[in-house]
Amino acid sequence: VQAGETVQDTNLPTAEGLVRNFLVAQPLWRELGVEDAPGLEIGWVEDAFGNSANYPQVLRGVGCRVAAKLSYRGCPSEVWVGIDGTAMPVLDHVPQRSYGTWMKIPPCPACSGRGCPECKGSGLRLIPLLYREGCERTLREALGGALSADGVFMGWNAAVTGAEPPAVNIGGEEELPDVCVLDAMETVSRECPEDASLRWGTWTDLWLKHRERLLAKAADAPGQPTPELNPAMPGCMVTRRLTKARTRAIAYRLVEAESRLADQSWRSGAPAALPADFAKAWRQVAFAQFHDAITGTHVDCAYREMMQFLDEAEAVGTRHLPALPPPPVTHWRPHTGQEDCLRLGRIDVRFDRLGILEVAVEARTFLRAQPMMPTMHALRVGELTLESDFGDAWGQRIAPHGGFSMRGLGEFHDRVEVADDAIRWHGRYRGGHRKVRTLAWTVEVRASADGERLDFACTVDWDTESKRLRAVFPVPCHNPSWLGEIPFGFVERRFDAARTDWSQWAGHQNEYPILHWAQHRLADGGAVALVTEGLPCVRWQPGRFDLSLLRSPEWEFCAVEPAHYELWDIDGQRDTGQHAMRWSLWPAVVAQETPALIETGYACNRPGFVQPPFPVEGDVIATAWKPAEDGAGWILRLQETSGTGTTVRLTFEQPCKVTVTNLLEVAQGPVVHTKEFQADLHRHGILTVRIEKA
Repeated sequence: VQAGETVQDTNLPTAEGLVRNFLVAQPLWRELGVEDAPGLEIGWVEDAFGNSANYPQVLRGVGCRVAAKLSYRGCPSEVWVGIDGTAMPVLDHVPQRSYGTWMKIPPCPACSGRGCPECKGSGLRLIPLLYREGCERTLREALGGALSADGVFMGWNAAVTGAEPPAVNIGGEEELPDVCVLDAMETVSRECPEDASLRWGTWTDLWLKHRERLLAKAADAPGQPTPELNPAMPGCMVTRRLTKARTRAIAYRLVEAESRLADQSWRSGAPAALPADFAKAWRQVAFAQFHDAITGTHVDCAYREMMQFLDEAEAVGTRHLPALPPPPVTHWRPHTGQEDCLRLGRIDVRFDRLGILEVAVEARTFLRAQPMMPTMHALRVGELTLESDFGDAWGQRIAPHGGFSMRGLGEFHDRVEVADDAIRWHGRYRGGHRKVRTLAWTVEVRASADGERLDFACTVDWDTESKRLRAVFPVPCHNPSWLGEIPFGFVERRFDAARTDWSQWAGHQNEYPILHWAQHRLADGGAVALVTEGLPCVRWQPGRFDLSLLRSPEWEFCAVEPAHYELWDIDGQRDTGQHAMRWSLWPAVVAQETPALIETGYACNRPGFVQPPFPVEGDVIATAWKPAEDGAGWILRLQETSGTGTTVRLTFEQPCKVTVTNLLEVAQGPVVHTKEFQADLHRHGILTVRIEKA
């Protein structure tokens, strides 16, 4: 099946990272000689924590024709329609059931996992987790068309429809093959009636059996996108902040380095392949995009190893990029903390010791401090808050008692400083909570280079347990809808209190992943947007944007299962230590159009803007400009940014050979010789072209 280098999370990586996960796996398929195997038509997303709404287009772009094992919010129908209109069949609803358990193989007690004669060098306690009786029972039930209601889980064990017998998936979490399966198969085969038989199969067999019907169903599917299959495991968007921030930042550094190398070879007139170390660096990034890696749901030793991989990948990009300039020196002066006003760029900021009281543009107030309850000060704009968060790395599991668990931290500011173009607050928690050992912070706000936004920089010294740190942005508007950017597009989301769920498998706290930005549009035509740098978790609840920064889960859940293994090396999930974070607040009298939001989001996250050395027209942004993998041309990947479609026009100084390719750089059409290439790009569409100089 086609998963790429790893079964990746589809929400948290960069857009280009999602593509490279598949691209770096291609040499292995070529080595194995299975590039055209029908199993690679099956896009495998098992255990990914939610599914991005434009992922069907990505799967189609790497050659997949069907998706399988969507989790943990399964597709409600047999067709998953992405926001661009791509209709991807889903294999999860065909008649199937499973025999197996979620048991884990524990380490060998004689050698503690190192390997010894007793465990035949495996390091495992080799115990049978599959039993002949259970396997025979499952096969007989399948032949009889029986399936109990409790066998249905996220649509994976689909109910049998009509008289068609289901496929039976045998196995489970960490289970090893056992001879009992052979015995059960032989026994039940002898019992089959004349019109039925059992045979061994794979997921490819299941796909081939249903392919024509599912492809026809997808072809007839309406263009309306499937309701978003998020959020799922929302705690993973915040746990171990660096797994998200570093994976994204390093992917962007590699994209920038590729762009610089492509520019150099373009100017020289001769294409050149990327240095060999880029392939390894992208494999390391793809490894970090694994759904239990980027989400932070692993033990500390694995986390440290992942950081080492990212160090190596980062060094590859850095070797080909100029050093980042040092930050400008700011001359701070003390401030009394009494109410005051300062203009930052085009934005008027009224502030005091606790934080920002009001944000106005052209004499119009967009955000103002929000009273929460009579016993607590009004929450300031961008103020840090601390609240209880009882749960595991995958999510908060105990509902807070209304808003009473939230504490505004502005009360603990002990120093305010100003400069001509900036304000800074210093604070330290002094509330005495036994689970807050260290919590100190500095929050700085200044105008963006164009004067349109307030850029926040926050440093935090953090050592807590079962707590969450947020930055809150009160907005005097109660419309429940907002826009959020996702890889290769954006979606509209709505706050819905009725969907709130604190359970293990269906957790939903109206917090969602974003790529770079979230926007709430106001009734009078204005808007308030947040642009984030490596911080993917945002919640809009009527009247306020919440940006999650840090959390310190204590419940180990399945990272430690004492009945099987005791890997208590999980303290790092609390994210103890120093953190530096950035985000931007953008109030606008006229709502920002999505192309401007997307461009700003990329500019804030990629220090070097990726721009090919020839004019590109249309509502698009370049996610990649790179040497082709074969070294014989250049690859340009564009994303449509308006959400309505656009016409793309590339203009070259001399005629070039241009070929539309898929995401794996395989030609999908004829070679066009032209000085001006033009193509229509559908809503939220991805266009990849190969360019060669004629």
